[in-house]
Amino acid sequence: RIADDTFPSRASHLNLIPHQQHRLQQQQQQQQQQQQPEISTVPRRVSFSEIKFRVYDITIGDNPFVKKGPPLALDWYFTETDTFDVNDYEDHRPPRRTESEMKLCWVQRVKLLHEKFGFRREEIERSQKMRIPKTKRRSSVPFSPQQKVMMEQQNLPKRVSRRYHKRGSM
Repeated sequence: RIADDTFPSRASHLNLIPHQQHRLQQQQQQQQQQQQPEISTVPRRVSFSEIKFRVYDITIGDNPFVKKGPPLALDWYFTETDTFDVNDYEDHRPPRRTESEMKLCWVQRVKLLHEKFGFRREEIERSQKMRIPKTKRRSSVPFSPQQKVMMEQQNLPKRVSRRYHKRGSM
């Protein structure tokens, strides 16, 4: 019989009968639970009381995927404007803008940078020349021969479609 305050070694643990093994496991679990810090059972909650708005300046960005014109980016400088109660804001906020409402064509971006944020035309033009054209970009990781074959297989329908459309328009 095993005393309540002693635990057998691993080797002797194998020689125990099932009810003794169960009791030993219970005692080990109790001991582990006593060693672990007690976790609070009080539910945790997060709440917000107000919304603070910041208006950031805009600067010339470095996004390589902009096809034409200068890319835009948020500047580090901002102005804190209004503070609203979160419930009041949610009750009266304007509807969300669609993606097309948030996009600016290249002419609008140039005008915004030049007229509102004071960038010179030379700076804007220089930012456009610094970008690497999509066709000249290199991947950061070289492809294995298997990956190249897979990419060619994926692009084949596009190339066939392009050739077909070119012939049809002649």
